[in-house]
Amino acid sequence: MVPFARHLAAVAIGLLASQLSAQEAPRQGPVLQLPVNSVLIPVVVRDAQGRAVGGLKPEDFKVFDQGKPRKIAGFTIESGRPPVVQETNAAPREGASRSSAAQPAPADGQILVFLFDDRHLDADRLEQAKEAVAKLLDSPLPQGTRGLVLSFLGVNSGITGDRATLKAAIQRLKERQGFQQDPGQCPKLSYYQADQIVNRHNGSEFQIAIEKAENCTVAVREPRMLEALVRNTANQSLITGEQDARDTLDFMLNVVQTLSKIPGRRSLVLISPGFLVLEDEAMQRASWILNLAASANIAISALDARGVYDEQTPASDSGAGSIFATMTGRRQEDEKDVLRQDKEIMAELADGAGGTFFHSSNDLAGGLAVLAAEPEYKYLLEVSLNGVKRNGAYHALKVEVDRREVRVQARQSYFAPLEPQKAERKATQAAPEERASAAAPSAAERVPASAAAPASPAPKAAAQPEPAAASPAHATPHDLPPPDRTSYIDLPIDRLKDAVPSLKGIDYDPSQQALPAILAGVAKKIGEVLPRLPDLVSREEVIRFQGSWDSTAPGGLAAAQPSSRDFKYLLQFQHGPGGETSISESRIDSKGRPVNGAETYTALRGFGFAYQWLFFSAAVQPEFRFRYLGEQAKGGRKAFVVAFAQDPRKVSEPAYFQAGGRTEPFYFQGVLWIDRESFDILRLRTDLLAPLAELHLRRLTTELTFRSVPIHGFGAVFWLPSEVEISSDQGAGLTEESHRYSDYHLFHAEARIVAGP
Repeated sequence: MVPFARHLAAVAIGLLASQLSAQEAPRQGPVLQLPVNSVLIPVVVRDAQGRAVGGLKPEDFKVFDQGKPRKIAGFTIESGRPPVVQETNAAPREGASRSSAAQPAPADGQILVFLFDDRHLDADRLEQAKEAVAKLLDSPLPQGTRGLVLSFLGVNSGITGDRATLKAAIQRLKERQGFQQDPGQCPKLSYYQADQIVNRHNGSEFQIAIEKAENCTVAVREPRMLEALVRNTANQSLITGEQDARDTLDFMLNVVQTLSKIPGRRSLVLISPGFLVLEDEAMQRASWILNLAASANIAISALDARGVYDEQTPASDSGAGSIFATMTGRRQEDEKDVLRQDKEIMAELADGAGGTFFHSSNDLAGGLAVLAAEPEYKYLLEVSLNGVKRNGAYHALKVEVDRREVRVQARQSYFAPLEPQKAERKATQAAPEERASAAAPSAAERVPASAAAPASPAPKAAAQPEPAAASPAHATPHDLPPPDRTSYIDLPIDRLKDAVPSLKGIDYDPSQQALPAILAGVAKKIGEVLPRLPDLVSREEVIRFQGSWDSTAPGGLAAAQPSSRDFKYLLQFQHGPGGETSISESRIDSKGRPVNGAETYTALRGFGFAYQWLFFSAAVQPEFRFRYLGEQAKGGRKAFVVAFAQDPRKVSEPAYFQAGGRTEPFYFQGVLWIDRESFDILRLRTDLLAPLAELHLRRLTTELTFRSVPIHGFGAVFWLPSEVEISSDQGAGLTEESHRYSDYHLFHAEARIVAGP
């Protein structure tokens, strides 16, 4: 058995899909539901004095895609007044993404968002930026304007017209810098340098790094070892830098998505020293932001918080410690390149979303005043993508205007859409067919509001309800087996103790009278806890062992060796207005790389432990049969013990196991230990309801232990996974994997915009 699919509960949550509506989500970023038949290009045209130029018509514009002219299919003039729309003589658009009919201006006033980039701002620049925004807020906001102060690392004022509230949020901003290099790195290599060495094979940069390595280590002197040290350090810096760019842009996309759902005119001002975006994946995220901002008419502006002074001083120590760098002038050239490329992403976002990029000035307050004012005239051009190859390729854009002495601000690029089949393959990042995997069918599970309602105590018969009238969408009733009468629900207690050794010492009670109240108590507890759960991050240690060696298995002998890895484990809960909750998990390894579960034969096999307790929510309990077993002490606490088994006839979407190009559904049974006083889940074991003979899956067992975890800064205690043991047997011996979770704390990387006074 090899890696489970990323974000999916290979051992637990496949059965949730019928009751918990699944969200389709890209594996590497936020959900986007945007048209793919056209590209929208906001354009601001300014005269020599910097004033926006009005009165332009469609025939005044030319759009070039990869240097080739393209017809303008739609044209909209946007301003503070209701937009004036004109149709071109272009052929009718097929599936155009935005109607060119006149749209009235929203009655709501402007929402002005100040987004502080505390991922990258150092203490001095942050204080200067705070003073500049506070100075702007000394004056009343324009009539109908509300403000919002946000930061990447957690400050959120809420949308409000109260300047005191906005200023108080500004004062909460502290220098933390979410992105910093390892201070002990040898040699010190910036993201820019790492990209030059690894991706662009720059010999000068490599030589500088070798010289720096000689100066920072005494343990490594042999040339080949120095080269290996430099390559390894460069790879680490590259991974860290790429992840930083993705995380930064993902956060911005989250903000823009949320703003798109709020009525009114919306302007976002990014206050940042800039950050590097060097890889296609991050550039594509920027393109997503521009797609969404254009379709929702959200202006994005950017303020370079470094001002003028820093353009004349080193931005990093990219060449420090290298005589070669000093003699060749490479250090100064690097600094200029880094400063230029840091600014490029801010310029691209501002120009591409109809905003303004303010830079090369120390008058930050004056710059903010300029950025806060909407341009009087803005044009939105729509270009059909008919005839564009749907291959995900980068396309350079250029907009020209038939006027003299004007400056054109417009989107500079986009990424072509993918064919649906290619997009699906890219999103799922499926493992090769020769690998086996067990997985559920969705990337995130949405728990409906009904899950928060406790199940009412019911008579004994309610614990084992009759089959539902409607059959699952993926099969007819004749395709599904009846409940297995040799499952944990029906085994004599002695045989059950042999199957589940943890039951030894149980005070067995054959009566089922207590079962309905126990199930109701668990459902009520889940309903109370789920809406309050914050985003959490923890340390996760994973130890894996392959019991016997199959010489034909991927990885050969190496696969049989014990391995240990550490991760940062992120658990995210997105709570909807209707009471529903989206839950997703992700991991980052020690080098900052996302873990997708499909890397090599040594990749993780277990995903989805975070949601296994949702088996017992009110929404999902009807898909199970239950049996009360009695009471037992676990972890120094008295616990109710309940056996459970899925009823295949009632499971809409089972988990699945894939191997050798074949996919088979499978179902769960297990035992649950529930705290007598609080109804918290203390321990949970799951097993296969029946082996999968066709795929040689004889065993798939998980044992989860939960513990009480106080969350510092949140004022709450939750029962969270502390240990998870997985064992499986697919014919090549027993494979075991242990997960240990520690140091749970709040995760602040998600933007939530809330209404204020």
